[in-house]
Amino acid sequence: MRLYKVQEEFGRERVDLVMRAYPLLPVETPPRPISPHSVRGRAQAGLEGARDGLTFTPWPSDKPYPRSSMPALEAAKCAFQQGEEAFRRYDLALFHAFFTRAWDISDREVLLSLVEETGLDRPAFLKAWESGEPRRQVLEEAMECVQRYGSWAQGIPLQTFNDGPPLVGCAPIAVYRRAVLRLLDPASFMGTPPP
Repeated sequence: MRLYKVQEEFGRERVDLVMRAYPLLPVETPPRPISPHSVRGRAQAGLEGARDGLTFTPWPSDKPYPRSSMPALEAAKCAFQQGEEAFRRYDLALFHAFFTRAWDISDREVLLSLVEETGLDRPAFLKAWESGEPRRQVLEEAMECVQRYGSWAQGIPLQTFNDGPPLVGCAPIAVYRRAVLRLLDPASFMGTPPP
C-alpha cells in the first residue's frame, strides 16, 4: 500500500516498482499457531501502519497461521498475467485479507475469493495457476533474489524501485520516499549540487 502510494507521488513513468517473490515458507507446514516472532511483527506493523492509516488485526490465537507462502505468491503471479492493474488490485486485496481480515492466504478458497472480489478473470486465473508456470516463476525469482541480494534476501516484502538496492520488510513511508529520492537524484541526496 505504501509502496504504491510513493510510486504515485513520484509518478509511475519515473518510478518502476518491482515486487520480488520471496517465499518465507516455500513448503507446506502442518497447521500451527502464529509464532511469537510473527505476533511481534504484526504488532510492530500495526503501530507503524497506524501512522499511514493502515489497519493491522492481531491474528486470533485459536486460528492456524498460513501453512506456506507459496500459494499467495503463485496467485499474485496469476493476477500479474492479467495486467499491472489487475496485479495491483489483487496484491492490495492479499494485503488486506492477511493483515486486516486475518485470513489464511495459503488457503486456495481464500485466494479464489479474492479473484472474485477484485474482478479478475477466474477461468484465466485458474488456467494460469494449474499450468504450474506461476510456481516456477516464484521459485526462479527466489533464487535470483538470493543470488543477487545475498543476505538481504531474508524478509518480505522484498521490492526495488528502478532496479535499485532492495528494500526488505515493511517500512515507514518516509523510508520508501528516501529510497526513491536517492535513485532519482543521487547528487542532491548526497548533499552535493546536481550537475
